[in-house]
Amino acid sequence: AAIAGLALYDAENIARHAEISAALSLEALLGFRDAFVPKIQEVRRHQGQIEVAERILRFVEGSTLVDGSEEKDPRFIPPQDAYSIRVTPQVTGAVRDTLTFLRQTITNEINAATDNPFIFLDYPRDYKTFSGGNFHGAPLAYAMDFLSIVMTDLGSLSERRTFRLTDPNLSGLPSMLIEEKKGGQTSGMMIAQYVAAGLVSDCKTLAHPDSVDSIPTSANQEDHVSMSMNAARHARTVVK
Repeated sequence: AAIAGLALYDAENIARHAEISAALSLEALLGFRDAFVPKIQEVRRHQGQIEVAERILRFVEGSTLVDGSEEKDPRFIPPQDAYSIRVTPQVTGAVRDTLTFLRQTITNEINAATDNPFIFLDYPRDYKTFSGGNFHGAPLAYAMDFLSIVMTDLGSLSERRTFRLTDPNLSGLPSMLIEEKKGGQTSGMMIAQYVAAGLVSDCKTLAHPDSVDSIPTSANQEDHVSMSMNAARHARTVVK
C-alpha cells in the first residue's frame, strides 16, 4: 500500500506533465484544435477526456501556430492530425479516469484494517476471534497492474510524438530538430528518441500483470496469493 501510494502520487504528476507536453507538440507540429473541441468530448461522455481536452485548449489559447477553432475554419482541409496528437484526450483522459479510480482504491486500503484474525466483542458468541482474509492483496495487485498498463501506454503515446518531431518527413521541422550545414555530423535529438523507445519497450515487459500469478506457500494453506508486492514494485519502476 505504501509503494502504491508513492507510485500513484508520481503518476498523477506525470499525467499533468503529459498534457503540457502534448500541447507543446500540438504547437510544434502546427496541429489542429478540432480534435479538442468540447462537443467531441461530450458525446463520448468520459469525464477524464472532457477535462484533458479543455486543459489543452487552455494551454494553446491565443496560439498562432495551432490551426482552426470552434469559430474559425482551419487553413488546411481535412483538419486531421496523426493519432499520437489527435487521440490525446481519449488516451490521456482514460489514464486520468484510471488514476481517479486507483486513488479511491489506495485511499480505502491505507485507511483499512487488514489484520488477521479480528476480535469483535459485539458478536453474541463466546469465541470473539474471527479469522478472515483482509490481508489479501488482490485490490492492490489489480490496481498496480492497471497503473503499469496505463502509464506504459501514456509513455508509448509520448514516444510517438517524440519520433514524429524528429522526422522531417512527418514534422516539417529540421531532421532530429537540429539545423546542419553539412548533414550527418551530429545526431541532434536522435538519442532522445532512442532512449524513449528503449524505455517504452522496457515498460511493456514490466506491465505484464502480476495479479494473474499465484504460487502456493505455507504447506498449501496459503494456496492463492496476490503477488501485490511484485505488482507494486513493477508499477513504481514503470512510473519512474
